[in-house]
Amino acid sequence: MMDTEQKNSFSSRWEYPKNMTETSRKVYDMVISGDYSIKQAVELLKENAYVRTTRETILKYAGKHYEEKGDAFRQWLVEALTEQIGYTNQQEYETVRDAQRKNVQRWLEKTNTAIEKESAIPLCYVLRDDLGSLEEINAMLCDLCQECFHWRNPEDIVYIYGLQQNLSYKEASALYIRISEKAKGKTVASPKQEQKRIQAVRTKNQISDEGLVYTNQVREQVIYLKNEEELERYMIDNWNDLGELHRTAGKMFRGYYDLLRFPPVETLEKEKEYRTADILQNYLYLSLVPSARNPKMKDALQRCIRRNWPTQSLISRMYNGRRDVSRKALMLMFLATSGDMKIGEKYVINSLDDNAAYDDEEDYEELSLTPEQNLENLKSQMDQMLMKCGFAVLDPRVQFDWMVMFCMRADDELFIDKRIQAFLSEIFNPDSEE
Repeated sequence: MMDTEQKNSFSSRWEYPKNMTETSRKVYDMVISGDYSIKQAVELLKENAYVRTTRETILKYAGKHYEEKGDAFRQWLVEALTEQIGYTNQQEYETVRDAQRKNVQRWLEKTNTAIEKESAIPLCYVLRDDLGSLEEINAMLCDLCQECFHWRNPEDIVYIYGLQQNLSYKEASALYIRISEKAKGKTVASPKQEQKRIQAVRTKNQISDEGLVYTNQVREQVIYLKNEEELERYMIDNWNDLGELHRTAGKMFRGYYDLLRFPPVETLEKEKEYRTADILQNYLYLSLVPSARNPKMKDALQRCIRRNWPTQSLISRMYNGRRDVSRKALMLMFLATSGDMKIGEKYVINSLDDNAAYDDEEDYEELSLTPEQNLENLKSQMDQMLMKCGFAVLDPRVQFDWMVMFCMRADDELFIDKRIQAFLSEIFNPDSEE
């Protein structure tokens, strides 16, 4: 169980490291230098020279065990994960162990760069004693899947509680199921009532934050829960608020989407309303990104960039709150709008500035920036946006992030779109012209 000092540290310092490692700085300098053509940049990513792999991250946090166990490390990790996930009989043990054996084999390959959050959390349970504080555990989770624990996610709250109270992953999972069933049973609403509640929450999110339960408040309350009874009471009392996952991410996503859907630009005809399909083709480059089942999807870079690319169904579900907003979708929306958004009837320049709203289109003087300054400026804004939403900041050693930063280094923000199109074409259709 974690002591008060560790809890205070975690509570007051919940942020991502601002200083890059020496390797990350070296890779970032390659991005900002402007020395590479798009074709050369893609080849560099394909070589995986500086890409952070899952293997590297696991060994970074589990290095002591690797040094102690040597060749037996892989088997130790498989067994440790199997015990955390749990089983009830020999047959189930064999099934769980076989699944973890395949996972560990894939993670420790030198080219693997991705791990889903639901698979990364059991790893956090395996290594928590080595990491010590929740802050370090969260840093590992962030390195593994570019996502941290979310204080507004009921399941994540229980996993955080389990880490604090030294529960196993299996025990924490069972606890979440038990509490969620009770909470849902006590907050049952008719479809019409639920629809009204969701609409009311959306209206609050779009117009005002008054009356909302803030994430910092949730964190301060959850981190000091002493037992399962207190946890259960808290979860049941706050279930509806906690159920609105990624409130900030959802608010920003809808603001970006609405700006693309109802652009503040006068046309020869009446103001045009774009459909989701139009937005995907015009702003999210879906026509350039093949289906995951496409036989041309052969190399690791293609699979990495393609993974979780937003589709029409996903975009609609994220907008309507039926699915959590993904980091990749949020980043693409930010790039498409340069961080501007539409909230209600107002258009907002730079969504990270709460005082930057205006009612109609207005001309505003833009500073003349160098490509390097454009990159630094947009990276800073995107990092702020990602941190607000509980995601990892841009990491030059993550392939998708490197591509985004490379494309943000443009003479003008208007050219970023063309650079992304050219980059994706070079990845998925290398015979096309740069």
